[in-house]
Amino acid sequence: MLLKQIILTKSIPFEIKMPQTYTADEKAAEVRASMAMENMPLTEADIQLLRVYQAASDKESIRNQLLTEYAEV
Repeated sequence: MLLKQIILTKSIPFEIKMPQTYTADEKAAEVRASMAMENMPLTEADIQLLRVYQAASDKESIRNQLLTEYAEV
């Protein structure tokens, strides 16, 4: 749920800086560790959603999909 909130607000509650040379797996591990230190652990589904969001050319459509999912609840 937290990752979806981050996507919806287009921000994270703390700063993350990574070297440009990190692989996608290294970036995911760093984000997972940073989130865990803030007591916001990520699931594997969260990591997959993050990868989809990062690769998407139309990030707004993902945000709209999440808004639709939560509006139905």
